[in-house]
Amino acid sequence: MRLQRLGGNAAVTRMVQRKPLDEKDDPGRYTSDAGHTFDAEGLIRREVHGLKYGVKGGFAGSYPTKNHPEGEDSSEKSMTKESPDRMAVVIMPSAKLAEGTPVQVVLHFHGWGFRGGTDPYAGYLVATGRSSVARKGTVRDVDQEHWEQQMGAVGKERAARTPKEPVVVAVLAQGRGTSDFGDLPTFDYLKDVFSKVPELSGVTNYSLIQTGHSGGGYDVAGNLGRGEAKTADPKATPTPADMVVMFDAEAIGKVTEWAIGHVNTLAKLIVDTTPKPADKPKAGDAQQPGDAQKAADALKAEAEAAEAQRQVVKAAIAATPKFRAYFAKGQSYDSAYRAADKALTKAINRVPAPWGWFPSPDVVVADLFRFIEVAGVTHEFVISKGQNEDAAAQKDGALADALRAETDPTIDRAKGLGQPPAAPARKKK
Repeated sequence: MRLQRLGGNAAVTRMVQRKPLDEKDDPGRYTSDAGHTFDAEGLIRREVHGLKYGVKGGFAGSYPTKNHPEGEDSSEKSMTKESPDRMAVVIMPSAKLAEGTPVQVVLHFHGWGFRGGTDPYAGYLVATGRSSVARKGTVRDVDQEHWEQQMGAVGKERAARTPKEPVVVAVLAQGRGTSDFGDLPTFDYLKDVFSKVPELSGVTNYSLIQTGHSGGGYDVAGNLGRGEAKTADPKATPTPADMVVMFDAEAIGKVTEWAIGHVNTLAKLIVDTTPKPADKPKAGDAQQPGDAQKAADALKAEAEAAEAQRQVVKAAIAATPKFRAYFAKGQSYDSAYRAADKALTKAINRVPAPWGWFPSPDVVVADLFRFIEVAGVTHEFVISKGQNEDAAAQKDGALADALRAETDPTIDRAKGLGQPPAAPARKKK
């Protein structure tokens, strides 16, 4: 779409009221009005400014932390020349969305980004190169986490399937300091973002995936604690999150409690809908006329009741949000994630068979909620599964894995930390 490229158009130009960075500071033109187009991936990355929600007042000079309650110095003003105020980054298809196209929105909260030399980027703002990790002119989502590369790969896979699966739009919330995003009532915030993007202004019906990395996990947990996602209107019923994904994120205990709550709800439904055995003649009883037919009718009724329950359970599982938690093996979040997985596994073990664990041709409860370790990476590279320079490898990260699991939650069964309990050993006679 020529009008969406670097030159921009009138509609795009009107939506932004700020000056982009010079080309020497932003060679990728990420801050230009039209944003940056990724031709191979079929995506556009665009900054959205002038929002109603988000942080304001720029970066602070320091932020209180656990180890430095008096305040830890911030390097954000030297890490980027941009302001974090009331802005976000949107990644969306470059092709015009046809009317009625199903849309899936990923709302992501980044981790801390103020400790120069430790935190590579100040959120999703263009780097000055003064951090010891991030090169000048690069951005976190392209050069570290590979959002565009992974979304492009999954988007092509989805487009090739029939019926058409949802196209993915990512909204990367921009925060500051210790993952401070200001006031972000989820659906009002997304509506505000879409209103500033002409290509998305007509999107009102969508499914939602909430994700967080590091300190951003607290924001995900907060949204879930308020009933999936917070709205400005207390009378409004929030749309449930379609999926929740934690990438080496804080608050994993709270989010796992949310997941276990869904496991327990499904377990209760399965118990409550389990049909009682039909009343049929017992073996050894004297045969009476019509007993054979009664037995056949009873078996038929049992089969029909079992199939009816199967359909009820399948529908309940399909309506339940999914959960994936990826963590860097052997790194700082390893023990917390393994402990949370044990609690989740214990809950799944209480789900009546055959609905708790696989193998099963149906999606079972364990398919909805899964912890997955990412080997050979550090904390900052969990989303991308590594600092890969190879273009093909950049398409294969934890984000892509999560998006694939959203449409087929059985796809990563072998990767899960929790697995079905081993069958008890048979006693020797």
